[in-house]
Amino acid sequence: MITLIICTYNREKYIGPLLESIAKNDYPTTDYEIVLVDNNCTDNTRGVCEQFATTHPEVVLRYVVEPEQGLSAARNKGIKEAKGEIIIYVDDDALVDRDYIRIYAEHFAAHPDTMAAGGPIEPLYETQEPAWMSPYTKALLTAWMNYGDKVREYPKGRYPGGGNAAYRKVVFEKVGLFNTELGRKGNLLLASEEKDIFDKMKALDMKVLYLPTPVLHHCIPQA
Repeated sequence: MITLIICTYNREKYIGPLLESIAKNDYPTTDYEIVLVDNNCTDNTRGVCEQFATTHPEVVLRYVVEPEQGLSAARNKGIKEAKGEIIIYVDDDALVDRDYIRIYAEHFAAHPDTMAAGGPIEPLYETQEPAWMSPYTKALLTAWMNYGDKVREYPKGRYPGGGNAAYRKVVFEKVGLFNTELGRKGNLLLASEEKDIFDKMKALDMKVLYLPTPVLHHCIPQA
């Protein structure tokens, strides 16, 4: 079983298209579930999800609320709710390709020593990429991440982007949950909660790999 966890805070504009992109995947709906963690949304996120559940009864969507504000708390709620042995975190303002779930599932099934993995994050501009954008500013402003077209270890000091990362659930039994003192809280842009997890994994010599094909398209609104 695969569990896709979507942690969200007031992203009703993007949640519907994201759920639709997941529903179009070429992976059996009986073999995955979506756990959507509402981190105190005040918009129509719940209504959008209820509409999706009505039109896609074949997809298991579990809607849960995490009252403690913060991305780390929401991620931890997702872990506790997850029924899958493999957990995939998907950003709430993104789209995924049709083979997204299958690629992760097949890799983890074929490589039992892989404990976590991540894929490329590509910006999807609502207008067009600014002419002044450079690789550095793209990574900083859009979370762009791409380490080539081969399965490989991450470069030294690098690790999967939080919006496109998959773990064996057992990882969290060994290293603990996300540190709630770290990570985004509402509109407060804190970070480093993923680095904390991957540092603990590295200390235990757990294998973390970059996979070139489970692409996440990160929606970038007009400035």
